[in-house]
Amino acid sequence: ADMAEMAWMTNDPDTLPFLALRTEAWPDKGGFNSGYYSNPKVDELLEKARVATDQDERAALYKEMQTIVHDDAPWVFVANWKQNAVTSDRVENFELEPSFFLLLHKVVKK
Repeated sequence: ADMAEMAWMTNDPDTLPFLALRTEAWPDKGGFNSGYYSNPKVDELLEKARVATDQDERAALYKEMQTIVHDDAPWVFVANWKQNAVTSDRVENFELEPSFFLLLHKVVKK
């Protein structure tokens, strides 16, 4: 297809880019790279970030990868969902997650 619609969200920076951005993630190879995007530098950065144990190094690798993908524009990003929540002073430790999961195990009501 020349055009397709897709959406995703994840709370793990490794899984989705690895399955959707690498050259080896083309659908005929078992991945979700339906646009057949290919950039050897992105492949290299994803491989390095996936095995790096230093969190600052991982963040830098993913940031560089995101900059390249943004500049390459393999997709047209048309939406960025916003989360809304209402709470009160009686609720502690409530945080919205980028994954849209509601992780409430640390939430406390005073």
